[in-house]
Amino acid sequence: MIKKKNCREVAMGLIYRVIVEDGYSNIILNSFLNSEDNLASRDRDFISRLFYGVLETKLTLDYIISSYSKVKKIQNKVRIILEMAIYELLYMNARDYAIVNEYVNLVKASKNKGAVGFVNAILRAFIKKNKTFELPCEEDSNIENLEILYSCSSWIVESLINDYGFEAAKNFLKRQLSRASVAIRVNTTKINCSDLTAKLNEEGISVQKAPIENCLVVEQGNVLRTQAFLDGLFHIQDISSQICSLIASHFKPKSVLDVCAAPGGKTFTIAQETGADIVACDLYSKRVGLINKNAKRLGLSKIDSVVFNAENEYGKTFDLVLCDVPCSGIGVIRRKPEIKYRKADDINDLNKLQRKIIQSASTSVKPGGYLVYSTCTLRKVENENVVCNFLKDNDNFEIYSVPQFVNEYFPNSGQFLTMINGNIDCDGFFVSVLRRVD
Repeated sequence: MIKKKNCREVAMGLIYRVIVEDGYSNIILNSFLNSEDNLASRDRDFISRLFYGVLETKLTLDYIISSYSKVKKIQNKVRIILEMAIYELLYMNARDYAIVNEYVNLVKASKNKGAVGFVNAILRAFIKKNKTFELPCEEDSNIENLEILYSCSSWIVESLINDYGFEAAKNFLKRQLSRASVAIRVNTTKINCSDLTAKLNEEGISVQKAPIENCLVVEQGNVLRTQAFLDGLFHIQDISSQICSLIASHFKPKSVLDVCAAPGGKTFTIAQETGADIVACDLYSKRVGLINKNAKRLGLSKIDSVVFNAENEYGKTFDLVLCDVPCSGIGVIRRKPEIKYRKADDINDLNKLQRKIIQSASTSVKPGGYLVYSTCTLRKVENENVVCNFLKDNDNFEIYSVPQFVNEYFPNSGQFLTMINGNIDCDGFFVSVLRRVD
């Protein structure tokens, strides 16, 4: 069992890799947890909560720190230590002065002994004032206020306000501070929802039926460590991604091309729903191998996984082509909180890539067939604008309204489906359907 102080040192190292070295939070944490088979469950929970807690609220924590310090430039590790300490004091029922000692020792261990007095003074002042701080009012229509309140870069806040209005942007950002649920898709080629629920319960996993059919939400337990997972009775897939897959399945295609398929969730659900022959593509062989591995586990034999660059034309035609393109990922910031701190310049080339992919993908749609364009972002410049520009240049395609069933979860969807602040808890997502008319 790792001692608590070592848990904090581990968490600091993991956070540093995300914030300073631009790592991916889910990959970094999962890689660590998977490498520590003997790590106690409570230590896993402690590290995970502290890790994600700091990443989710970083700008808010920095605002609090700035109200207790006049120092503008704080060394990276020292700032992370302060963020961790403030987060633990506020949200993890920590014993106040014991926490001060723990984090002062962590400063020493991180070879920043010159900062010991600085960290000690800020934390003791924070405790002396009963951990009080004054945040901006969320009702003020102010980008900077939302940036601080919901710990999200101002350019993202501004983009959401411009596209959806202040209230919708605020409500979305507020929801992103809650923990994301884990949803699984029942493999209906092997088992039904009720029987899978029973099997998971037997393995100590608590699940709840989701509003959409053949979907379960995990309430407690690690489903990836179950025999049911090894037997291929389900795959992990967020509800928003499942809805996208169900939209594609609604058209009952017999052949499907998924041009950006990895890790394969949509491919698997479409295969289970339709029995179609599917070509699943990805740019990297390692990710194609992951699709192959999971297709085999799920017993889905009609999936052909290939290494392919989606910017190119595939050269064959299909009843339906799905292009879930690379995007800014703003819809999944509660799963990948580091996205909130990206700079706008980091995504400058995405729009060009998205337009290239949809254009290339369209050449593989049969006459009368369907092209489904989707993203896990909420920026209209990456969603509606890409589709509308494509339609201007391609008069052999027309917009096709998304199926009526989605209105139950996102009312008044119409031509475009944007999953933001709907009647169902899921990631932010965008789906549009185009039909080839020539």
